[in-house]
Amino acid sequence: MGFSRLDRINSQLKKVVSEAMFITSEDDSFKNVTISDVSVTKDLSIARIKIIRENNSSNEVIDRLNKAGSFFRKIVAKKMKSLKYIPSLLFEFDINVKEAGRVLEIIEDLSKKRIEKKQEKIARGFADVSKKIFKLLNDSENVLVCGHVNPDGDAFGSISFICQYLMDLGKRFTAYMNHELPEEFRFLFTDIGINPVMDIDCNLDEFDTIVILDVGAITRTGIDGIESHVDKVINIDHHISNDGFGLVSYINPDVSSTGEILYDIFRSNDVPLNDNLSNAIYTAIYTDTGKFSYENTSSSTLAIASELVKNNADPYKIFRTIYENRTVDEVRMFAEIISTLKIYPDKKAALVSVSKEIFEGYNVNPFTLKEIVNFVRSIGQVEVAIFFHELAENTYKVSFRSKGTVDVNALAKIYGGGGHHNASGAKLHGNMSDLIIEILDQL
Repeated sequence: MGFSRLDRINSQLKKVVSEAMFITSEDDSFKNVTISDVSVTKDLSIARIKIIRENNSSNEVIDRLNKAGSFFRKIVAKKMKSLKYIPSLLFEFDINVKEAGRVLEIIEDLSKKRIEKKQEKIARGFADVSKKIFKLLNDSENVLVCGHVNPDGDAFGSISFICQYLMDLGKRFTAYMNHELPEEFRFLFTDIGINPVMDIDCNLDEFDTIVILDVGAITRTGIDGIESHVDKVINIDHHISNDGFGLVSYINPDVSSTGEILYDIFRSNDVPLNDNLSNAIYTAIYTDTGKFSYENTSSSTLAIASELVKNNADPYKIFRTIYENRTVDEVRMFAEIISTLKIYPDKKAALVSVSKEIFEGYNVNPFTLKEIVNFVRSIGQVEVAIFFHELAENTYKVSFRSKGTVDVNALAKIYGGGGHHNASGAKLHGNMSDLIIEILDQL
């Protein structure tokens, strides 16, 4: 449907009066005034002009505009010569827009108050949980400390930190991991005289408390029967897939690492830092942020890292020990794995794999494999990197990495795994070719 004559007049009047207000620069009260609507009566006697003025709804503005009505009418007469009669101009505030603005202000205020209350609740919850954690640790005589199977830098650093704290309290403790300590993380334990164990050779009943760090699900500790001891577990983690198991749990998926959580908990309780404690937390944060390069690196993360360095963390030692300490076997195995590279352009995905036979042919630690999938993700055209590590016939540990467009945590959960938005894993069973097709169909 076309515009009626009145519609055309309304539109022209809006344009002409708006321009007239703009050129009337000597009156500051007309600045930031916007005409929202013009409505002329059928007999053309009156034109109601609705206005909005940013940050000011004073009636003084309306009075000034109405007093200038004859000035605006003269300009309308010059610009709109087709009009035989120039209507009287009546300026008024656009009540609907004005009220909508007020409603938005109220909503924003309520939203701000809700956020403030939520932050206060989180802060109170954090304070309550940290006090409970400290009470449990201080009241315990024998503590088991563990992370997830095939630990990474965050798990190693977090385990080392808690063990050092328990050592300072004079507590008995056991640091558990499911395989030999990798050379690149050995300093976190040897520097303080701690020897992690790979077998729990005692009854779990002997422990007063079990501290589980950086573990998305209790079964991921790799300790048989630990589920029946969940009532004495302290669960500290940053995986979004963590369901909050344990007697006391603190889960925060919005931070970079479990190490960052530990820093907040212990510093909020005035625990002083030394060089070894600082190195442990720095390692946890540094490795889980990809050397401060991933999206989980926040201003708070960097501020904490700065504080750790002030407390004698040694960034150069940590970098050299972890990332410039490769063995010849590791490099040769990497070359074999990279030779399996397959690109799936339509899915913006890349995949590499290693067989059990090839992996066992080299003297390498499983931890070193984590760097492979991150390396594959660095390919420019790739959004998702996938790595198949054969554990047994038709059984694979599959690692997923994303640049952000794909939630690989959701992908891993389909197969009973989990992790983070950009990094996750799962154990899959079946024919590898069929599994690859199935995974790609999910992308």
